[in-house]
Amino acid sequence: DTLQAGTTVTKILASGSSVSFGALLAQVRRVLGRTPAVVMIPSSRTAQHGSALTFRSTVWPDTSGLVFTQLPVGIHRTTEYLRRQLRLGTLL
Repeated sequence: DTLQAGTTVTKILASGSSVSFGALLAQVRRVLGRTPAVVMIPSSRTAQHGSALTFRSTVWPDTSGLVFTQLPVGIHRTTEYLRRQLRLGTLL
């Protein structure tokens, strides 16, 4: 499918294998050296959620040339980027 100009697409880039939310939090804990603050707010729609939430990245033709990054490395790079933006006052 071709996207029209100005279209915004959010793509979750994952490790290429399924990762549960709990495993993702465990990776973040290992990288940061502390447990991340997670806020869970129950709602009437909670029962509609699947019991096993996993993320898997599929290759898009326009991203097939990208270099793969291990999940912990990506978490570390993202954290450092956000910290840098926070220090600069540019984090929105």
